[in-house]
Amino acid sequence: MKLACRSCHEDVAVLGAPRVKQHDNCASCHAPHDVQGSPEAACANCHKDKHPDHPKHGVVGTCVGCHDPHPPSARAHSKARSCSSCHQAAATEKSFHGGAECKQCHAPHDFAIAADDRRACQACHGKELGLVAKIAGHAGCEGCHAGLPHKPAKQTSGCGSCHAKLDDPVARGHSNCTNCHEPHGGDMKLACRTCHAHEHQTAPRGHQDCRLCHQPHSGTTAKATCSSCHAAAAKTEHGALAAGCNSCHRAHGPGGVDKPPACASCHPTASLPGLHQDAKHQECGRCHTGHGEPTPGQARTACLTCHTDRAKHFPDAPRCSSCHLFDKTK
Repeated sequence: MKLACRSCHEDVAVLGAPRVKQHDNCASCHAPHDVQGSPEAACANCHKDKHPDHPKHGVVGTCVGCHDPHPPSARAHSKARSCSSCHQAAATEKSFHGGAECKQCHAPHDFAIAADDRRACQACHGKELGLVAKIAGHAGCEGCHAGLPHKPAKQTSGCGSCHAKLDDPVARGHSNCTNCHEPHGGDMKLACRTCHAHEHQTAPRGHQDCRLCHQPHSGTTAKATCSSCHAAAAKTEHGALAAGCNSCHRAHGPGGVDKPPACASCHPTASLPGLHQDAKHQECGRCHTGHGEPTPGQARTACLTCHTDRAKHFPDAPRCSSCHLFDKTK
């Protein structure tokens, strides 16, 4: 006749005994004639799918390091030891990484995480990881955030540490990159008009995309000139003036002229030659475009808008001014 283990060990609590039949049978882990031999190894007989890479207490890599087979009481049977009980740099389970619990990043049976393994980060930082994937140089979080993985700081390295060429010519008010750029993906998060509202509101149609003319960091207009888009106008008599387009136009407010000045401000009526002295010929826009050249269709067509009775008068003549002088040089 043999005695049951409980006849001597009736006050010994067993891990999971109320729920797991095998745990309630002492012989599942202990050999009757070698009770203290090596019961830790018995766990692997049933839990073959678990391959823990820690802990330090007990035999490294065995279950009993975290799961006390004989907890102090039956009520404690369902809990594993806390991470902070071994990793004492952590005062509690939520001492690191913004108060995240250890198990939010570390899998209990596969605790170690490679420095470049971002899978643990995905649950909380999925959006940011998606954004940095577009830029190779932003993929390593530790490049901008010091203290990783356990004590991450807000951005500690300035953008200029990598983007020095863009940082050097920056305009006043543009020096804080993250005011305009989303820091992870680099996309523009603020449009120019957020700060330059008046310039945007006063810009003529076609001029409201600031980056077509301005270099976004320095603000200079070296990137484009008026002739880049207005090539035909730049080749006209007025477009070739040394003062350039800004003498009559402004790209946007508040500087420059509000609207093109009157023709007479540069071409006083008293100084105009020939038939310009006739009052009927002093409305410049009837014969000239705003850039100084004759209206489309050449001067003859312009003249016939008023002189309709002269349509058959030398119909092959390209222009009336060949005989009816407007220019003192003719």
